Amino acid sequence: MDHQTDSSISFLPHLEAKIRQTHNLARLLTKYAEQLLEEYVQQQGEPFGLPGFSPPRLPLAGLSGPAPSHAGLPVSERLRQDAAALSVLPALLDAVRRRQAELNPRAPRLLRSLEDAARQVRALGAAVETVLAALGAAARGPGPEPVTV
Repeated sequence: MDHQTDSSISFLPHLEAKIRQTHNLARLLTKYAEQLLEEYVQQQGEPFGLPGFSPPRLPLAGLSGPAPSHAGLPVSERLRQDAAALSVLPALLDAVRRRQAELNPRAPRLLRSLEDAARQVRALGAAVETVLAALGAAARGPGPEPVTV
C-alpha cells in the first residue's frame, strides 16, 4: 500500500465523524428553528397567532426552499447549495432581529434567540464548508448580498 492510499484511509474516520457531527447539528438547529418560529409568531400578535394563518413567502436572493430535484443531485452539489443557503441565512436573521428590536423591544428572549440562531447557522455553514473541502468540492459563487427586511 502506498503512502497516499494509507493517508486517505486514516482520513476517513475523521471525515465520517465530521459528517455525523454536521448532521447532528443540522437536526438540532431544525428543532431550534421550530421553537424560534413559535416564539416569533407569539410575539407578533394577531393575525399571526390565529389558527390557519399562513404568511406569504417572500423571495430572498440566494435562499430558496429545496426543489424536488434537490434530493436527486450528487451529494457535493446538494452540499454546495446548502452552503449557499446557509451563507445567506445569518444576514436575514440579523435583519429580522434588528427589525424586531424596533417592533418588540420588550421581547429580549426573542431577540436573544434570533441572535443565537444566526450564530448557530454560521457554525453549521462552517461545518458544511469543512465537509465540502474534505470532499474536495469547495463551495462556489460570491458571498451573500446584504439583506434588508
